[in-house]
Amino acid sequence: MRNPKNFYIKTYGCQMNELDTEIMVGQLLRRGLQRVHDENEADLLIFNTCSIRDLAERKVMGKIGLLGRNKTRRPIIGVTGCMAMAKKESLFKKLPQIDFVLGTNNISDINNILDEVIQTERPTIKTDLQFEENLDYLVAHREDKVKAFVSIIRGCDKFCTYCVVPYTRGQEVSRPPEDIEKECRKLVQE
Repeated sequence: MRNPKNFYIKTYGCQMNELDTEIMVGQLLRRGLQRVHDENEADLLIFNTCSIRDLAERKVMGKIGLLGRNKTRRPIIGVTGCMAMAKKESLFKKLPQIDFVLGTNNISDINNILDEVIQTERPTIKTDLQFEENLDYLVAHREDKVKAFVSIIRGCDKFCTYCVVPYTRGQEVSRPPEDIEKECRKLVQE
């Protein structure tokens, strides 16, 4: 059983992914894991991915492919973000070294998914298309003390022919104004 003591997270893509990363980092820190900035030191590797551009997908696939060749280390590897939503189970077929796939609407489940991977030692996936406004934005760990991303709306209902956002981020869901105000006040105090 692999029980990680630390983690490395790499973010590809937009500001929404950056905010999702901050939320996952906050949750993993609360779990007691230490964040490291060198992937070679990490027991847990998370790739928070973009699916808008093919180049971003190829970078992630290439990176994880290289990690699979390392026979001396076997960190837990997770793919989160838009590529997780777009590719789902097919990621396990292409890259069998992946331990979990976690969709954009499930980032609050990062610790539960990690527990499941540790206990079962089987690939685990959670990619719900429906988003419920249950994220704890206040847990977000922001390293930049000057600026912060504050989410007002997640997802999109427009379904433009050229855009994958409704398929990777789900339906449009607005945050309650009082939650946004509470988060902004907390950020100002910090």
